[in-house]
Amino acid sequence: MKVKKKLHLKKIKEHFEEKKKQRRRRRLTIIILCIIIILLLLLRCSCAEPQKGPAAKPSPSPVVKAVSPKKTPRPPQRPRKNLQVKPDARPVLDPGQDQEPAWLEAFRQQARARTHRLTECLANQAGYGGVKWFTVVNLKSGETTAHVFEPIGEMQEFGPEELKCMKEVLSRQTYTLERFLAEKSETKTLPVEVKVSLVFEF
Repeated sequence: MKVKKKLHLKKIKEHFEEKKKQRRRRRLTIIILCIIIILLLLLRCSCAEPQKGPAAKPSPSPVVKAVSPKKTPRPPQRPRKNLQVKPDARPVLDPGQDQEPAWLEAFRQQARARTHRLTECLANQAGYGGVKWFTVVNLKSGETTAHVFEPIGEMQEFGPEELKCMKEVLSRQTYTLERFLAEKSETKTLPVEVKVSLVFEF
């Protein structure tokens, strides 16, 4: 029995000694690996550092010389002659000349008073617009002749019935214009018949 116990103890001791040896070997291998890794890192760092060469000298900037522009000689000036400009004789305008004559405004008012009857002549027209009327008016008798009608806007071409109706509406009754001529003393300067135009909008 004693012999068996001794053998058993020896085996246990040997087992522990082998484990200790294995641990030492592992520590040594770990230490060696760490040393190798550190050496490799040091080598890489030394290789990565760029070699500092001599600093390049800056190239000298070119010197630009300012060149003054050449002065071109001016041509000799000719002596000016004393020219006298004669003022143009302008006609003297009458301040009341730009105003519309009274007979024309009276004619427009009397013609526009017939707009309601004129729209009845154009009852078949579907669009919106107006009529431009050209005529010759006798300033003394107030009669109108040579009627021309033109459509405006969406108005279509006028038919013969529409033209006949508009002519009767605008020329059946004469226009009172002679008394407006007497006020402005225009009977001597104006012709008896005058061409006029008027626009009716619907």
